[in-house]
Amino acid sequence: MIESYFDVIFDLPEKIEVNQSKIIFSLSELIKNNNKSISWKGTELTIQFGSLAKNNISDFSEPVSFLADGENNVELFGQILRFSHRRVYKSAIMRDYERKSKMIQLLEGDETIPVKFDPGEDDAYYDIIQRID
Repeated sequence: MIESYFDVIFDLPEKIEVNQSKIIFSLSELIKNNNKSISWKGTELTIQFGSLAKNNISDFSEPVSFLADGENNVELFGQILRFSHRRVYKSAIMRDYERKSKMIQLLEGDETIPVKFDPGEDDAYYDIIQRID
């Protein structure tokens, strides 16, 4: 499945390592289901906020959704697998909103502060991949 999705042919070793099996499982699930839903309950998301967030800070008084995009290169059995990756957090609640919003109002220029988010009522995030040719 992975070979046909990425249009590669693997040179398989005699023994597959644990980290390789984890990559195989994760990629197979993403390819087969087009996305993967995972609970992030018990964890946190930290985002750097800068002075540009001053005008929008009130948007974070309620649960929000976040989207993170990136590109990945994964080496597996002698092949580089290139894909874009999107992670969608369905519901995130800013931890200590009142205090953090006051701190953000004091930021100037390129100053930033870390802001932590906890899962909201929908504690799922979704991973989606797309092959890069």
